[in-house]
Amino acid sequence: MATKPPEFESELAMQEFWNNMDISGCFYSEDNIPLTVRSRGCPNRESGPDFKNAAVRLGDEKLKGDIELHLRASDWFAHQHQHDRAYSNVILHVVGKNDLDQAQRELLPPMLVLKPDKRRKTGILKGKCSHELYAMGPKKARQLFLKAGAHRFREKTECFTRQIIIEGKEQSFWRFLFEAAGYKRNSPAFRLLFKRFLTYPKELRKKHFEDILWGESGLLPDLAGNNIHPEMKNFAVERWNNWGRICSHASTPIIWKSGGRPANSPERRLAALVNWMRQFGNAPLKELGKYAEIFSPDELVKHVIGKLEVSDPLWDKFVNFNTAKNSPAKISGRSFVLEVAVNVVFPAVYAMTRFEIFDDPEFVIGQIEKAWQLLPATQENAITGRAGELWFKDAKQKHKVLNSAAARQGVLHVYREYCEKCQSDCNSCKWL
Repeated sequence: MATKPPEFESELAMQEFWNNMDISGCFYSEDNIPLTVRSRGCPNRESGPDFKNAAVRLGDEKLKGDIELHLRASDWFAHQHQHDRAYSNVILHVVGKNDLDQAQRELLPPMLVLKPDKRRKTGILKGKCSHELYAMGPKKARQLFLKAGAHRFREKTECFTRQIIIEGKEQSFWRFLFEAAGYKRNSPAFRLLFKRFLTYPKELRKKHFEDILWGESGLLPDLAGNNIHPEMKNFAVERWNNWGRICSHASTPIIWKSGGRPANSPERRLAALVNWMRQFGNAPLKELGKYAEIFSPDELVKHVIGKLEVSDPLWDKFVNFNTAKNSPAKISGRSFVLEVAVNVVFPAVYAMTRFEIFDDPEFVIGQIEKAWQLLPATQENAITGRAGELWFKDAKQKHKVLNSAAARQGVLHVYREYCEKCQSDCNSCKWL
């Protein structure tokens, strides 16, 4: 007999239902054990379980971890999750249909069979803090998140300070900038590229940084192949020729991850990094510190953004060596640049003030802090999106409060300090 299809149209529809449904009351696991969902978890937009940092009570046992959703229970095996360590912290397997026998089910986390119930209330449920935030009004709420953002900023500066002590100001700056170029997807690859870059003599790095980076990256195409766009041919040939005169050893290939947005391809990120090296020069932190000493915070923001938001006459038009973009775009667009300014450049400049001599160091520190507070709001991510759903009455209130990068950094700090630590279980949260 054919298996009856699950009632959900797709796994995405099932995730949406789980994220919005009323989780109050008691459920029962497939083994008929009482199940209370204290927190459904935070939707995970990256690889791994569908919801992170959830909390449930199964019988008398309290569990904290991740939740995975499937249309059919057998999808766990079909997707090979049993061999993936990313799923080792799953505490609840939510399915549309149980098509496993008892022996198979015992190999998996506790199971909840979920059915679309039109009678069950849906809609984003607000956290208990949403009432207090709304009562504060936008101005006081904004100040609350700015204060939390300042705390997160100081934490970042401490991280830079420790790295400066280990390897010096400028090398630390470039290490973090390399990591930022890769986002989460390719940060490990850029870290390895930076490590290889440092093996070359300093003078050679200054003169041939572009050729070294492209050569060591392994991203240069095979000149004998047919996978090079005609407009990219001269660039590839020049890099290979220069690299051949510099390279003295063969390195194992760097593993790059693809599959993200074409504008964020490893080739375009590397092209952006090369242009940053041209823009910043050999002593970027010292130069930025001197700029902060002379100019206003607003001018410092414009200066930093201008250094980062670079354009390349060739790479603006290409995704990689054989794929042209539908329309040209800067290799480092505004949203990417703001993330780098917020998380790398300003914390690094602030940390540098402890190691550089200024006529009035407190003034310079104040200028940098004010400039960081002036940075526009960064792009929304999974955490700010989820926090917005939990904490604010509506989008209008959210945008009034989180209208700067500093305020959004405050959201990240509060969410990780409170929501994540209590698995979004409002009843056990100590905030507000």
